Amino acid sequence: MGTTIPLSKLAAIAVCLLAPGQETPLLTVPDPQAALRPETAEQGRLRHASVARRRGETVVILHRGAWAYAPENTLSAIRAGFDLGATGVELDFRPTKDGVIVLFHDDRIERLLDGVGSIEQSYYEELLLYTFRSLPAPAAQTERVPTLHDVLQLVRVNAGLLHLDIKKPGLDDELLDELRKADMLDHVVTYNDYNSEAFRRAAVAKLRFKGSLMGDGSDVRPSEAEKLLKRPGSMVILDDPRALWTVMGKPPVGVSPKPMIPLATRPPPSRESLEAALRGAPGRTAVRVAAVRLAIFYPGRFCELAPELCGHPNPETRWAAAWNLGMIAKHRPGLVSDSVRTALVRLLGDPDAAVRSEAAVACGRAGIEAAVPMIVRLLADRPEDLDQWSEDETRQHERRAIIEARTRYAFALGLLGVRRPSVIEVLVDAVEHRAVHRDLWLTGMDGAMAARALGELRAAESMGALRDALLRDDPALEKVRRASGYQGDPASPARWWDFNMQAAILPALARIGSDEALRVLETALDPTKGIVHPYRRASGAEALLNARTADPVSVCARLLNHAAPEVRRSAVLTCLERSDPRYRGLLESAAPWAVPWWDAEHGRASA
Repeated sequence: MGTTIPLSKLAAIAVCLLAPGQETPLLTVPDPQAALRPETAEQGRLRHASVARRRGETVVILHRGAWAYAPENTLSAIRAGFDLGATGVELDFRPTKDGVIVLFHDDRIERLLDGVGSIEQSYYEELLLYTFRSLPAPAAQTERVPTLHDVLQLVRVNAGLLHLDIKKPGLDDELLDELRKADMLDHVVTYNDYNSEAFRRAAVAKLRFKGSLMGDGSDVRPSEAEKLLKRPGSMVILDDPRALWTVMGKPPVGVSPKPMIPLATRPPPSRESLEAALRGAPGRTAVRVAAVRLAIFYPGRFCELAPELCGHPNPETRWAAAWNLGMIAKHRPGLVSDSVRTALVRLLGDPDAAVRSEAAVACGRAGIEAAVPMIVRLLADRPEDLDQWSEDETRQHERRAIIEARTRYAFALGLLGVRRPSVIEVLVDAVEHRAVHRDLWLTGMDGAMAARALGELRAAESMGALRDALLRDDPALEKVRRASGYQGDPASPARWWDFNMQAAILPALARIGSDEALRVLETALDPTKGIVHPYRRASGAEALLNARTADPVSVCARLLNHAAPEVRRSAVLTCLERSDPRYRGLLESAAPWAVPWWDAEHGRASA
């Protein structure tokens, strides 16, 4: 009879069998150029027939995949959507700095990933070293921002339909070409009007929408799904399909827990060539690309080179040294030696502001408490008018650099978790004087990260600043909204567009968890107060449902009967996530139609 060897032992054996001098990489790197798996002519014929049949039925599109089960726009969220029975998925496409097409909705990474920055200013391998905020530890080690080819493979094997949201101009031609190569043009059922000229030129046919159940909490109510199905058109788009299946008579199902495997992975590159590129040897490999590859595949060697790289005359090399040392500290903290820590602290005095701010984040990831006073001083050094609207276009670039640096300093203090009066004071000041910029994605980002840090520190003494920032209606925000070109309801309160601040303050209140903090949070969720945008009410409800409360079941019971439908939806989904039979009992009372969904997730026997 055979013996089963645990995965942990297999991993240890693999490490022992590595060639002399070979290191264990920080992670596997999916190859963004990997070819899709070949299919036979018969497989292709059957796939196209399945796609044609689905196009002729009611098309059910899941918005960014099934993100009640996995982070939005990930392979796991897409697969979960197909597991649940969805016909297709709506996905957001963006290019990285080195031109790799990935899935990601936001311009910036702060909402979803454990870092600071933007997608288009990040190289592909750099994105892989971040983890998703909403994942438990085991999944966080494998789920990453996915590449186009891995996405196309997953959609193709499921004969799935595609709603394309192309986030950047100039990406449509490449997307169209890749879909043609994959023989998947018929999978496309619609695309957004912007950034999609290539699809219009190619006469890629769109199907007509019946409508959507998104953003208003209605997608978990069968009565709303029934109304939607009666409208003309052939497609619906929603965040969760279970109420729709109830109306359509389909039984609820669970989703696969297996991790997603990429098409192919990149082998280790030559260590010598990477080191040469970092030392300035001529070649085609960019400094940051060489640095991140060396850090991923040879992290021990990267740490050995830390003093040299942190003292390099090229500021880009010093920046890359700081960023990657921080990521090594995050993924493999045992490799961070005293010499690495010393090199990082020295970079806090670097003449280049970008290097200083990235060194602060690295110190945070490495847990270097000695860096706290220096980071506090850097964050305290704020231009007096940073929180005032500026009509001066020439200053927007300068202000961007300042906001980016300040955001990283606040993030670093949150990572360090050192609760000192000086830390609380400088973070509160950042909340009270958050920066404004014509880019709405950037406005308030420094204050938002400071609010998040105060939540991490559970700083109850910051409540006044957090409450005031949540309630304020700053006239500068209306100027920001107009200058940014953002289209929204002109009658809405200006504070709704301070969305970076609101997105951070609501969960910060939940983490602080004091009676006052929870009262402010519940007040913000009241739809009659108009404090936060309805979309933010949903995230605020999620924060409250995950707050440090003595009786979370009673909180969930109260929110199931809340006046705001977005809040009620969050409570329903929370019940479905939790295996405790008491949550099933809550559904029996407040949302009986959802009880079969709970049983499909957790099994009737456990009730």
